[in-house]
Amino acid sequence: TDDYLSTIINIYTQKYPGLVDVVQWNFSTLGLVDVLPTRYFQTEALHDCLIRYGDQSEWLGMLDLDEYIVPLPPYETIVDYVHANFGRRIIGSINLWSQFFCNKNASAYTAVEKDTNRLTIERFTFRARNRHKRGREKYLYRPRFVQYLSIHHQIVGLSKQHPSEKHITLAHYVSMSRRRTMPGCGFNETVEDTSIRNRFANRVKTAIATLMNKH
Repeated sequence: TDDYLSTIINIYTQKYPGLVDVVQWNFSTLGLVDVLPTRYFQTEALHDCLIRYGDQSEWLGMLDLDEYIVPLPPYETIVDYVHANFGRRIIGSINLWSQFFCNKNASAYTAVEKDTNRLTIERFTFRARNRHKRGREKYLYRPRFVQYLSIHHQIVGLSKQHPSEKHITLAHYVSMSRRRTMPGCGFNETVEDTSIRNRFANRVKTAIATLMNKH
């Protein structure tokens, strides 16, 4: 990644030992080759996570760095939402459709969107009008009830549940390294939505400042 991921993770691991497990994949050493290598490796990493942590986890979420699971009011955290709606129910997974957040103008970033000193949730406040329901979904898995996974599908396991769109969402932001077109983000297709920014930006900044001051 070009997004200083290792630097950020190192800060967390030094301040909070045991909070983050880093599993480093050296694909060139492994000699793995595929027609779509990044997609193949992503699937391999997903299964590695299931094998490593499935037996010690009630839930597993496998997400990209530009995706955020956002509990909606009255739920403050993902744990609040899961406990209130699913508890220990015997299900395979919770299906989360992507809510794409994108640049205001399809052809170029605005000054605010270019400002990398801002949080991603501050930079991008325009989104597709509706959730994308033709693929690209992600899941919260109950690992003990799932046998096989793919990146955007639960292949083998117990039933998957479709949560209320009023309770939880998967906010999927434009790529951090390069501009790309997101589904539903074409000309005159977007709406402004500052709810995630307004709700979380100050909390995130405060948490980051606290972490950096103690580092």
